[in-house]
Amino acid sequence: MGLADEGTARQRMEFLGAAVLLVWGLFQFVFFAYRIAGGIFPDEPEHFIVVLSWMKHPGFFLSNVEETLQFGQVSARPPLFYALFGLLSGLSPENGSMNQLVLLRIFNAALTGLNVFYVYRLARETLATPTARILALGVVTNVLMFCFMGGALNYDGLNNLLCTAGIFYLFRGLRHERPVDLAKWALCLGLAGLTKITALPVFLLSALIAGGWLARRPISGRRFVAELRARPGILAATLVVLTAFAAFHGGNLVRYQRLFPGCAEVLGHDFCREHSYVYRSSLRGKASNENARRMAFLPFAGEYHKVFRATLLGALGHRAIDRPQVFRFLKILAALSVLGAWGLRSAFREPAWHVAWSLAALTLGFYGVLVVQNYSTYLASGSFGLALQARYFFPMMSAFAVFAAGLWANAIANVARWLRFPRLNEIGLSLVLAGGAYESFGYFLRHVDPSWFFQR
Repeated sequence: MGLADEGTARQRMEFLGAAVLLVWGLFQFVFFAYRIAGGIFPDEPEHFIVVLSWMKHPGFFLSNVEETLQFGQVSARPPLFYALFGLLSGLSPENGSMNQLVLLRIFNAALTGLNVFYVYRLARETLATPTARILALGVVTNVLMFCFMGGALNYDGLNNLLCTAGIFYLFRGLRHERPVDLAKWALCLGLAGLTKITALPVFLLSALIAGGWLARRPISGRRFVAELRARPGILAATLVVLTAFAAFHGGNLVRYQRLFPGCAEVLGHDFCREHSYVYRSSLRGKASNENARRMAFLPFAGEYHKVFRATLLGALGHRAIDRPQVFRFLKILAALSVLGAWGLRSAFREPAWHVAWSLAALTLGFYGVLVVQNYSTYLASGSFGLALQARYFFPMMSAFAVFAAGLWANAIANVARWLRFPRLNEIGLSLVLAGGAYESFGYFLRHVDPSWFFQR
């Protein structure tokens, strides 16, 4: 077989592997969407009520109406998810029914499947080997909490998709010096910022990455303008979205001096205390923990990581599958990380070090933002674990998955080269993927009882 034929065969095997993992991911998302009973996914009843409220009071911005007051100031929430799913909910004639909820879950499963597709596009853009690119898909489709949330009604599916697409267009625009792709990056992350507040640090961190690249490899202003003028549709959409983004978040800053104001800032303390159970619960929590001793930051960060890891590899909602122990599989991945650091440059496309460190900086920077933000919440409330869930990391899951896949695939390649056993690449990849499926979806099936599922 010639080199060209060998390359074509390898590419076909890669595409086949990618298709299998995409189908595997979609199967899990749809399984969770169709089978999990109501009231188990995190915050799903609240999202469902607010989506149905949008149907009665349509408009780009949300309204504080009777049925949503229990949740506080919904008018200050980014509105895109509720507007989109409010429109989609009209496809079901059974308003407020469980069938309508499942239909909306299926839409979210489709968005999460598209997110996985964009993870593969990002892997193709940044990783140099087929093994690494397939492994990146294996990471996202074998993280239990990611797949579990993929089957729920929530704004995370849309937000995560837009963040992943934005990161893909960022790297493609920077690597190939394409201003149109950088406009698509701004468009996607502008839409993400109109979906969920967690997109804002993704926008900021990726803007810093873009600034660092462009400082070393600048694109002339004349070329930038000329290429954007040649794509007026992209330019117009980006300007409209960024204007809406600035109007929404800037409006919150002007009116309330906060990007995400609380219920009392929007509706007043007395009104919120009377109508919002969420606000009343917050007041009770603060009162009960007012004199509680607070941890210093470093001990807090250590405890945060333990809970983060458990909620990443478990399933946490209004019911939970806890995984508090240090898992055997994680120890294997930690060993692979050490081995993969040797010759890491060869795992990434050129400019390899720029790509590798940009992915690592995005991942660690976003994780750091989550720790600092949760520490601020902890200091204010005195309650450790409040709003501490690994799902808040998922807007940056793509960057983590791609960087980790490059690291782990390079470790397998190093061992294969040292042992002079090239087939170890395929064997190692298969073992990691099979182990991941056993420790994620398989773990879920082994540890739930029938009460988790709809009784049809």
